[in-house]
Amino acid sequence: MALAAVAKPGVFQRLGVTRTLNVTYLKPVKEGMRVVVGNEVISVGGRLAIVTGWIREVDGAGEGEGEGEGAKIGAVRMKGGYLAMCEHGKVNTDPPSRGEKGEKSRL
Repeated sequence: MALAAVAKPGVFQRLGVTRTLNVTYLKPVKEGMRVVVGNEVISVGGRLAIVTGWIREVDGAGEGEGEGEGAKIGAVRMKGGYLAMCEHGKVNTDPPSRGEKGEKSRL
């Protein structure tokens, strides 16, 4: 769903299909653990896109924002490091879009 924010006619409007999916589990995610899941679109081209994602534990205290160990996201304080990280390669499956004069657009 991260690609929905950057989709345009002919480029990832259908969100594409998975080309590669690499997940690295760093620590166990235990039952009842509060976590935050995040992602970032790294690159988007006409045919390929790369999205990264992560899971971190939170303790639910505090407000504000920041980065790194003990960072705060919104009203949730990050607790420790990452639990899992992933890289997701996508391939565009949209049909070519047509230009204003009926010409195929170059992607």
